[in-house]
Amino acid sequence: MSLVTVGQIVNIFGIQGELKIVSLSHFSKQRYIVGTKLLIKDETKGLEQWVTVKSYRHHRGLDLVSFEEIDTNNAVKYFSWYVLAGKSDLKLPKGSFFYDDLYGCEVIDEENNRIGKVTAITDFGAHQTLILDAGKDKPMQVPFVPFFIKKVDLKTKTITIHVIEGL
Repeated sequence: MSLVTVGQIVNIFGIQGELKIVSLSHFSKQRYIVGTKLLIKDETKGLEQWVTVKSYRHHRGLDLVSFEEIDTNNAVKYFSWYVLAGKSDLKLPKGSFFYDDLYGCEVIDEENNRIGKVTAITDFGAHQTLILDAGKDKPMQVPFVPFFIKKVDLKTKTITIHVIEGL
């Protein structure tokens, strides 16, 4: 099963064993459905554990989640662990993509000229931005908005963009 990181545990909340999770996904409501199995992982120590969602709610920009396998007494040991979910557990709306599907995609302009490869995706608040290795001194940034992104073809791993002066 292919996994994707959907959040990071940053604290505990209250006395009910809820964990504060910073979301790395736009689909928290679908990810944390009660009964869903998720993997939590401490990448620094190489530890991981499968957990089952017991409850979920969104509060002040954070996901508050409790898991059946984690009680209040030992919740603190999961600080900075990552939360991973199966990619196949969620069907994305048309025009939406998993970030990791875009990494390594070849970016071309509307005339089929090679621009570069996607090396990162960042979120500056207003929208996501593709970071490209375009063989220049510094990486190229392309806003991931319909004006610039004309076509994403995951089968051929290509993204067609509209290039304007100064991009």
